[in-house]
Amino acid sequence: MSPASTVAVGRPARLEDDERTALLAARLNCSLGQQEACAFLLAYDAKGHLGLSDVSNSVQPLTVDFLEGKMGYRAAQQAGELVVKAVRSSGKPPPLVWDLTAGLGRDSFVMAGAGCRVVMFERSPVVAALLQDALVRLAAAPEADAQQVASRMQLHVADSCSLGDAFQLECERPDVCLLDPMFPPKTKKALVKKDMQVLQSLFQQGVANSATNTDDDAAKLFATAAAFARSKVVVKRPIKGDTLVPVPKPTHSLRGRSNRFDVYAAGPVLSKALSKRNGHDK
Repeated sequence: MSPASTVAVGRPARLEDDERTALLAARLNCSLGQQEACAFLLAYDAKGHLGLSDVSNSVQPLTVDFLEGKMGYRAAQQAGELVVKAVRSSGKPPPLVWDLTAGLGRDSFVMAGAGCRVVMFERSPVVAALLQDALVRLAAAPEADAQQVASRMQLHVADSCSLGDAFQLECERPDVCLLDPMFPPKTKKALVKKDMQVLQSLFQQGVANSATNTDDDAAKLFATAAAFARSKVVVKRPIKGDTLVPVPKPTHSLRGRSNRFDVYAAGPVLSKALSKRNGHDK
């Protein structure tokens, strides 16, 4: 389902945002100011932040903000973040990381704050618009530290599973590939955090295509990561969730309270395991 059929771009709260509102509508090929027939609305608020609203739900619009609130706290605690420990290697400089399922960019921001260069891939244009808006504001922040973090983050609106050799020639090959695929809740009673309810609704409408909801999708995503990563593949999973793919098994895992990071060392062992799983090596 295309964004144009379910998402509209609303009039901004500030007149000064009229021009970029029109540009956003044109880029997403969405209607401007005609929200009656749409399920979701993208609009700039009184602070100039881009937000996504579910018109059928009174939940506060979803925005991405790397400067304030919870994300500001995570930046201050970056050295202790589990994702940083998972992607970095002892005694080595911060790696180049490809976040192949960027989503709202939260883990990417934390990794960039810890010194990693991060290339993000997000295949939903709507989600990518929220993320790009936050990156622009981060780069324009008066604090030099924030500007430096922004300089280490790069966003591509692209399907990670479709990355080919041509893209590899244009970008430096990553040390680490990070995967954090979104899965639909297994039951209707599954709880969703308030700030994620809009994104979950978008997923259910088939617009937030950052979701990976079949075994085939997961296999393609993992194979892509394994093909590009020079050092390791890191997969974020629910603490009690299954591994993303049944074979190969993780080299090791780092566990937190609600999530864990499965780490797969890149190299011949990983390549051979993938080959066996695909039936190429009997």
